[in-house]
Amino acid sequence: MEQFVYNSKYYFELAEKYSVSSIMVTASFEDDIPPRPVVSPFTFQTKEVFVSLQTPSTYPRLTFFFHFKTTEPEGLIFFDRGIGQDFIAVELLAGRLHYVFNRGSGSTSIQDSTMHPLNDNKWHEVWIFRNSRDRDLLMVDGIAAADRAAEGASNIDLTENLRVGGMLESDYGSLPVMVQSRTGYQGCFGSLEINYEHQDLSAEKAKNDQLKEGCTELSTFCNEDVCDNGGLCLAGWEAVTCDCSATSFTGKNCSESSITFAFGAAGGLISLSLPEDQWMTTDRDEISMGFVTTSEDAVLMRIDSADSDDYIEMEIVKGKLVVVYNFGTEDIPIKATSVIINNGEYHVVHFFRKGANATLQIDNNAPQHAYPRGRQAQHFNKQQIINIGGRGLTSRRRKRRAVERSFEGQLSGISYNEIRPLDIAAAGDPRITIQGDVRQTDLVLDETWPSRAPNRIGTTLITTVETLPEFSTDNDLREVSKLPTVSSPPGSSNENPPSERVGPPKKNPLIMPTADGIHEVDGRNIFITTSGCITDDDEGCTDHHYHQIASFHQTLHPGHLPEDDCGSDDEDCTTGSGSPDTGKDKNDNFTFTTTTNIPVKTKPKSPTADEGVTEDVKKNDTVKGSGGGWTF
Repeated sequence: MEQFVYNSKYYFELAEKYSVSSIMVTASFEDDIPPRPVVSPFTFQTKEVFVSLQTPSTYPRLTFFFHFKTTEPEGLIFFDRGIGQDFIAVELLAGRLHYVFNRGSGSTSIQDSTMHPLNDNKWHEVWIFRNSRDRDLLMVDGIAAADRAAEGASNIDLTENLRVGGMLESDYGSLPVMVQSRTGYQGCFGSLEINYEHQDLSAEKAKNDQLKEGCTELSTFCNEDVCDNGGLCLAGWEAVTCDCSATSFTGKNCSESSITFAFGAAGGLISLSLPEDQWMTTDRDEISMGFVTTSEDAVLMRIDSADSDDYIEMEIVKGKLVVVYNFGTEDIPIKATSVIINNGEYHVVHFFRKGANATLQIDNNAPQHAYPRGRQAQHFNKQQIINIGGRGLTSRRRKRRAVERSFEGQLSGISYNEIRPLDIAAAGDPRITIQGDVRQTDLVLDETWPSRAPNRIGTTLITTVETLPEFSTDNDLREVSKLPTVSSPPGSSNENPPSERVGPPKKNPLIMPTADGIHEVDGRNIFITTSGCITDDDEGCTDHHYHQIASFHQTLHPGHLPEDDCGSDDEDCTTGSGSPDTGKDKNDNFTFTTTTNIPVKTKPKSPTADEGVTEDVKKNDTVKGSGGGWTF
């Protein structure tokens, strides 16, 4: 057994790590239960091949288990239809797994809660089931995503054969609206169990020579010349593709300039105002953009909440880039200390935050990390207004005001949580307001840009694990996460010390096959944060899990320690990973760190005030005011 949780308390971890007196232990503690091995794998070599199985029983509950491994971002894995509007579907969309179903009272879609796309040519373990509280769960690699308890019918009445891997091309047009796939699944697939019974696909291979027994590895691989401008190369069965999402560029090979706007000296603003049905509440956010400027002080971009003071602002202060965010507790700044960005050269910035922790990187420079201390809110609530080029239109009561701290220069390829506001503006969307000295233009790159483009060819992966919080009494029971096992980056070597392994070898393929079902602890780039939770009951509970992603996406994971002192955002307040709350003044409750290699901790321990910190904020770096105007 593992991960025994009762009322959000992780009792196995409490007993093993803290010897809580009220828990009597007569069992022995062992290493983590390994993932289940892959059984009876098959390869769907094309997107046209699929398998038809008999209609599964849905009483008392329908349960699926399977493994899959692919580099393809899209594809239909399961589909079955039933009486009336009833149906089930499992599909990959943009590398994320979706479970879509309808029991007769409306369609529901659940997306996996992992932090990275799943089309990474690694085996992933999937459970789909309904728990005793009538909540549907999609669990991928031990990380659960749950729907709310459903009303109405508790079962799906299926009447057709279950199609695995796709369907006839002519049938895609009749799929329910919520099922977006228009091609089948291509990749390796195995261990299929339906209602805990193993499904044998071997009889189907004789019917189609594109269904191969075993897992056939990729026939195409990445090299340094495939993707430009720091694009992420993804190997495939038929061809390689480039992920350009964090580059500010577009096109098949990330070589084409994105939509670009010029902001003149008189000041201007582009505002995207989202209607209420499009407001997002997130516990993680990602911003990428490219820019050219000589401005010493300006706001590049700001996102505001519709009904609170939550915000994220990206700004230039004395020629340095600063991102400030606040979700109901305090302003948290993260600053790129080593790069002058107002030098008239093209720069690409990438910001990622999970909960209260964040990472900021410019070009191919070392990423900066923020681990705020004390109690921190996790969720950015009801995001409504995105302002680009300065401060202007406010979310609350949508008051218009003069543009403040206006940006002068060019902004290109802005992406915020997969929203591309400049593309929306160029299309003349009615949600966009443009004011002042702003015009669409063509991006002209300086000759030094290629040498500064982020390098995403390689195998460096970032792994985050959680540190256990300190417990003082039996009454101080808090959620404790288990230390996850993670896969070693393919092609990596642990012979070199961490200081020599900051960057990946230039010519290593990003994606390479790994041993089936084997997951080893990765010794590289371990970032320590506080614990999280993986329950299916609390709405505000932040999931705990590890994160593997290419080096350009170095990220952090905050944990979930329930507290009740976060102002208006107490529903999602947690203790930050910088240290437990020490009662210091709030202006001291954040830390900058520039490290990229923190020693691996194979046994978690209680965090101390200085753990994982390499550069504390100096007193003369303390920032004044709220929402910008920061001085360093």
